[in-house]
Amino acid sequence: MSESSKTIYIIDILRFVACLMIFFYHCNTILPGEYKFLTFFGNDMGNNLFFMISGFSLCPSIAVTPVKNIHRWYFKRLRKILPLLAAAYILSYLLGYYSLSDPSQLAAVFIYPTLYWFATGILVFYLIMFLFMKIKSKPVRVLILVPLFLLWVMRLNTVESYYFIGFISMASGCMLREGLEEIPGEKAGPGIIIAVLAFAAYMFCKGRIFSGSELTALSVATGVFVIVSGCAALYAGYAGNQALEKFFSEKRSLAGVIRYTGNLALPVYLVQCFGFGILGYTIGERIKFPLSFLVNFLLVWGLAIAAERLQALVVKAVTRRGRE
Repeated sequence: MSESSKTIYIIDILRFVACLMIFFYHCNTILPGEYKFLTFFGNDMGNNLFFMISGFSLCPSIAVTPVKNIHRWYFKRLRKILPLLAAAYILSYLLGYYSLSDPSQLAAVFIYPTLYWFATGILVFYLIMFLFMKIKSKPVRVLILVPLFLLWVMRLNTVESYYFIGFISMASGCMLREGLEEIPGEKAGPGIIIAVLAFAAYMFCKGRIFSGSELTALSVATGVFVIVSGCAALYAGYAGNQALEKFFSEKRSLAGVIRYTGNLALPVYLVQCFGFGILGYTIGERIKFPLSFLVNFLLVWGLAIAAERLQALVVKAVTRRGRE
């Protein structure tokens, strides 16, 4: 398998969708009851879809990188995330979220984060995923994922459960890409059908949970359908990439907006987490909906774009220094 440089458009499309899901989920302090359905997908579908896409994207580079070069591979990914995450933790410390004088707080930052668990999880998952995919035996990989799935079921609705299902999602996306590279999917139709059916099943289970029937079986089914629908959509998009390429070649502006928005997923998440319960809640208390949502939208996305630009400058400076 070679690290392909061609654009896989379904990655950009689903990353765009996941970014919007995560954004709307964190608007739950602003949206009134009749609009709460917009927060429906973010906590599980948005997060795990993003992890799945990350695994799908990482697969080719992992395949062509020897284990002895893991440090170079990891640092290349680390520098794309760490500047923003470090800035978020420094600001959190300055505002009193964490205290470095208390050693136990270090666990809350690096070992068991609750504020930026999603971003910290990506850093951990990347390293583990590299080693996981170097296991040649696919049955052994499955045997590793099974106990993680059981741990997720036993620890539903806890912070660690997000890590278990998150890594399972990333591994699913990575292993799917590996299979498609070895035996390319030729028809998008089956993937589309499975994705639609699995998403409909997810909607049904999620609706039951939202209505108050928080049964373990429903929660487990919801997680399974998230992975199935995401993998099926990735398969369909990969198989139909030529058609998507033709479509976006005629709509380059649309393709650019989708790609850029999807790339803002991490800064949007960090901005919203940093202001969660402060930014959104304050706006919602002082400004009536829908103006409150508009103000929040402009602030979050404006700050996210500024953070993304700043990080790009930092990455560029680090890259230039490394070459020197």
